[in-house]
Order: sequence, then C-alpha cells, then structure tokens
Amino acid sequence: MGLAPTTNESLRERKKSATRKAIEDAAWELFSERGYAATSVDDIADRASVAPRTFFRYFPSKEAVLYGEADEAIAALADEFRSRPDDEPLGVSLVAAIEEVTSRFEKDRDKMVQRFEMQKAAGLEDLGEVVRQRFAKQIADLVREREAGKPDAELRARVVAGALMTTNAVSMEYWLEHGAEGNPTDCFQECLGLLRSIFGSPPQPR
Repeated sequence: MGLAPTTNESLRERKKSATRKAIEDAAWELFSERGYAATSVDDIADRASVAPRTFFRYFPSKEAVLYGEADEAIAALADEFRSRPDDEPLGVSLVAAIEEVTSRFEKDRDKMVQRFEMQKAAGLEDLGEVVRQRFAKQIADLVREREAGKPDAELRARVVAGALMTTNAVSMEYWLEHGAEGNPTDCFQECLGLLRSIFGSPPQPR
C-alpha cells in the first residue's frame, strides 16, 4: 500500500515525458516537411494527437519547441559542476561541465544545424540569446555557490558567466557555420586558447 503513491507518481511522470516528446517530435517533423513559418501550434498539436491547450502546458510558444532540451541541459550543467572536486580551480570545473553537457547533447547534430538555419531564416536569433542568458544565470549562480564568502564573489560570478557563455556562443555559431564538422567541444577549446593568447594568460578564476 505504501508504494502506491510513488508508483502512481512515476507513471504520471512517464506519461508527461511521453507527451512532451510526442509534441517535440511532431513539431520537428512538421518543421522539416513544411518549414518553421508554415507550421502552426494547431498543426503540431494535431500531429501529436493532443489538444492545443495541452501543447501550452508543455511549451509557452512554438518558438520554445526549438530549445525543448534547454531545461534538461541547464540542470545537467549544474549536476556536472557540483560533481567536480571542491578544490578544483573554478575555471577548470566550469569548462569541464560545459564540455560534458555539450557532448551529451551533440547526438542531435542534425537538429542543431536545422535549428540554426531556421532561426536565421525566421529572424529568431533573439530566442537563442534568451536561452544563452538562462545558461549564463545558472553559471553565475554556480560561481556564487562555490565562491561564497569571497569579497569579489558577485563580480567574479558575472564576469565568468559572461565570458564563458559568449565564448561558447561564438564557438558554436562558428562550428555550425562551417558545416558542423568535427567536435564542437574542440572548437570551444580553440576559442578559449585564443582568449588566453590574446590576453596574455590573464589570472585564472580561483
């Protein structure tokens, strides 16, 4: 008897996950078939066999489906960072966490390229910036968490988050523009190396 609530909750969560995936899959199928602009929320809901109101329980807009994995990736970034040794240099922990999350979601390369092309065609670059800002906020929060008590913790959090997310955005855009060949984390490391060489190896985050 005591296990029933857990079992019921697990079933509900699985059903919710299945519905969310069905909506995402339907959206990307339609984007591929008709193009982003020619696909409506009603079209997506119909293809996923759900009501339009159900669509909006999972996504606030059609644009949000383009980054359906964002919540999972942001949570994974935090988990990866917190799994690193507390005495590891801050920058090392953050770069390792970013690379791990990037490699984990790299399997959807075709989707990444398609999203990049759709955003440019539909003028949705601002949506990508909104997602980057969410990642930047998470990174800043993680820095504050690790550096709590240091007098410059707040400034450090903002500088590190801004620098890393800008570098990651530039490297990802460059990688996509050049055919998504090779490993995106290699491009990210190359950009970090350029920063070190240009600025003469500035002090590393402590």
